[in-house]
Amino acid sequence: TQLQFGPFGVQRNRGVEFTIAGELSEGLRLIAGGSVIDAKLRNTQNGANEGNQAVGVPELLLNANVEWDVPFATALTLTGRVVHTGEQAADIGNTLYLDSWTRFDIGARYVTLVGDKPLTLRAGIDNVADASYWASAFDSFRPDLQLGAPRTFKASASIDF
Repeated sequence: TQLQFGPFGVQRNRGVEFTIAGELSEGLRLIAGGSVIDAKLRNTQNGANEGNQAVGVPELLLNANVEWDVPFATALTLTGRVVHTGEQAADIGNTLYLDSWTRFDIGARYVTLVGDKPLTLRAGIDNVADASYWASAFDSFRPDLQLGAPRTFKASASIDF
């Protein structure tokens, strides 16, 4: 007798991924990327769910990060990020889908010397708009969802030695 503990089959992912990075002008940097993925279930048990979209794999992902070295405040860099995740299946039967979502983050970084060692101070706010969203889905033994984090304030300090 063969015991089965979850969905079986093959998940085939096909798509394209891209990244761009560069300095747009002196002190202004951009790193951005994205992917378009066609993730389908194949060779599933008894043909059930054959050809369905894989759970938790959005067809579209986009992100962009920008850094600006403030010219009138030496050692201060402002940062911004946007993350977009497209619609994604929330269950193996493709009867439930999570809406697409977009999140904006901002921050700042300041570098100074303590003695002769660089000290980096960082502060940021993730999910500036405090958007409510389901970040992702999982379906191994049962469907589960991951809630997106609310507006989050963070600060850190690091020193090289």
